[in-house]
Amino acid sequence: NESNKDYYGENMYHGRASETNNWPSRNNRGHLTIPSGKCNVYFHSDGSENDWGFKITARAHVKKAITAPLVPPKPALITARLLKWQALAATDMLLQEGPASFTEEILSL
Repeated sequence: NESNKDYYGENMYHGRASETNNWPSRNNRGHLTIPSGKCNVYFHSDGSENDWGFKITARAHVKKAITAPLVPPKPALITARLLKWQALAATDMLLQEGPASFTEEILSL
C-alpha cells in the first residue's frame, strides 16, 4: 500500500543463494505471489561486506484482453456516409470554382 508498511511473504528475505536463506522459489519453497496490481520492492544492505549486490526476477501474469469481433456497418450507414461525402465534395467545388464548373461536372456524369 501507499504507507509502505504492509508486506507479502516474510518481513525480510536474506542470505546468499548458496547459503542458508529464506528466498521464495529456492530450496523447494513456493513462489511469492503478490495479489495486487502493483507493488514496491525495497533493497537494503547493512554494508558489512563488499559483495555482488541484489538481483530480482519478477513475472506478471496478465489476463489477455477479450475484444468484441468487428461488425461491418449496415448498408444504410454506408450509403448515408457516401451521400454526406458527395455533398461535402460538391459544396467544396461550388465554393472554390463557382457554379459554372459544378454544372459542367454534373452534365459530364
